[in-house]
Amino acid sequence: MASKTVITCALTGVLTDPVVHHVPVTPEEMAEHAAQAYDAGASIVHCHFRNQQKGLGHLPTWDLTVVGDAPLVLTGSMRAASDPGSVDPAEARHIIDSVTEILCLEIQKTYDFFKSTATVDRIDQMIISGGASHTPGLIETLSQKFEIPTEMFDSFRKIAFDPKKFSPSMIAERSPDFAIAVGLALRSAEG
Repeated sequence: MASKTVITCALTGVLTDPVVHHVPVTPEEMAEHAAQAYDAGASIVHCHFRNQQKGLGHLPTWDLTVVGDAPLVLTGSMRAASDPGSVDPAEARHIIDSVTEILCLEIQKTYDFFKSTATVDRIDQMIISGGASHTPGLIETLSQKFEIPTEMFDSFRKIAFDPKKFSPSMIAERSPDFAIAVGLALRSAEG
């Protein structure tokens, strides 16, 4: 079997100033650059959502109108740039399962360390957040391997929002992705 190479393209940097460096700021610019990166051979695109106010593009944003739109724009761009028939679903699933196994090994190390240093005798639940929580089969695999109930983190479980401004289905689907942003917002609201 031929070896495979995964090329990751970091489109935006963390706090890179678009005035100094040519980095995309808007979801549309990110989509254009993502398609160019894909055409050049990248298989993963990593980006940070940017403040859309003039002169503030170097700062991150957790504004749901930007964060909510960007994945849709990026996904549409990548579909247009790629040939969906070129991906073998069985091979893709094999790769996802391999990465899931690597994640499990890393989590096992953390789990073992926690068990050896903590004063509690058991872990009752594992909650997964971030983009990786959407990985097909990850939640089920973790639950089976660690014999612990495992679920996606619900960032908005105790937060009310206006369903006229934010789609409840989008909030439910993307909730694990907003864990850090919601946590930071709550911390700054308390302080």
